Amino acid sequence: MKRLFLIWFLIVGVVSVNAQYNSIGLYNPHFTFNKAELIPSKLGTNSSTFEIRLLPNAYLYLGNTFMPIKDVMYPTSSKFEAAVNNVDDYEIFDSGLEVPFLAFSYKIKKSNKEILTLSLSNKTRVLGNTIVGGNIIKLLWHGNKQFEGQTIDLGGLGFSFFTVSEFSLGWAMPVVVSDKLKLRIGANLKYLISNGGGYLSKTNSSFETAEDGKYLNFNDLNYTAKVSYPDDKSYFPGSGFEVDISTTVEVGKEM
Repeated sequence: MKRLFLIWFLIVGVVSVNAQYNSIGLYNPHFTFNKAELIPSKLGTNSSTFEIRLLPNAYLYLGNTFMPIKDVMYPTSSKFEAAVNNVDDYEIFDSGLEVPFLAFSYKIKKSNKEILTLSLSNKTRVLGNTIVGGNIIKLLWHGNKQFEGQTIDLGGLGFSFFTVSEFSLGWAMPVVVSDKLKLRIGANLKYLISNGGGYLSKTNSSFETAEDGKYLNFNDLNYTAKVSYPDDKSYFPGSGFEVDISTTVEVGKEM
């Protein structure tokens, strides 16, 4: 069990070490609408008049309260053992996946100077988190022998997740205040459609182990999980609007 648990964590750890929220979107110079998903005023900041994305890409990001990033980057069995032995009453593990699809932008110019840049894009997001009791983690790592002759509180278990499709209409434009001070303002209007989700409230239960460690029993294990999904009439569980507004300031080209 220890080896399986450690292998699983190493796989997750390797992904999380290289994950940064929308890092390609923030630092990729090819498409400004990637940057504009987080900072709308970044739309149209390059020299391109027309940009288009035909092939989807993906961003995966993970986080946890179980181990610090320095140990996740260089995990060992001893570090994992120390984390298990010092586990809190509960730990939180979360993750997210974003898959942007078709997107394009067009820059409107006058006398070869930008007046306004418009964009249209869509993507799908999946977000989730899990709360795991500290004794559950100890049980998975050390087994039940450590709790022989005891009845322990497993510390609770809960999770939530949802998926959503996002359609975004964005714009950005430059505002020249002076030769050394330039502003750029932008905004995104997004329409969100939920594709489904699930929720399990934090559930408490106890665990009993016999003196010899061979007999075990779960007590008071009660839980209620709720799931939403599109019905037979193609109605979605929920929808709504989101507005992002940003301003960037340039004070001199050399500063």
